[in-house]
Amino acid sequence: MSLPLFLASGSPRRKELLKQFKIPFTHIPNKLDREPPIDPSKDISTQLCDLAWEKATVSSIGYKGWVLAADTIVILHGEILGKPSSKKHAFKMLKSLSGQQHTVMTAFCFYNTEDTGYLYKSDTASVRFSTLSEREIKAYIINKNPLDKAGSYGIQDVPQHFIDEIDGNYQTIMGLPMSLLLQFIRDYDIV
Repeated sequence: MSLPLFLASGSPRRKELLKQFKIPFTHIPNKLDREPPIDPSKDISTQLCDLAWEKATVSSIGYKGWVLAADTIVILHGEILGKPSSKKHAFKMLKSLSGQQHTVMTAFCFYNTEDTGYLYKSDTASVRFSTLSEREIKAYIINKNPLDKAGSYGIQDVPQHFIDEIDGNYQTIMGLPMSLLLQFIRDYDIV
């Protein structure tokens, strides 16, 4: 019998994706209060996987089963764009992404509370934004409130004309690379 799955994330997009793929789970809070900063001079994928593992293990206390946690970052010209601290900061980030290609990296970790085993993986995609006007950026910030999103945007809620090109997995940009996640679920009989 497989163990229950707990999603340790505040992201509505991650909940949506699991529901869309009919993966049974229980939502629990991500209990990692302070995320360590990602150092762009070191291997970013490893740091992001370690962060997903840390979120999963810290959040697993009191639960029995698999705990799934994830983290997504945006990288523009070697600079890491996390979640904006204010609407002004979001505007600055989106202005910097305008007309540029950037990388989106998502890492996830399955942590087994029974035997403390874990599985993790990261995936990368790239996005090229169109050239955006200040008016378009301000309207997006007002209408979509992107303060909880890496890089100040959610791929699923930006207007179509914001995006020139996507190379890679759309769901990785959304916050959970489902093809990799489903492979782990199958291979390791999770849920």
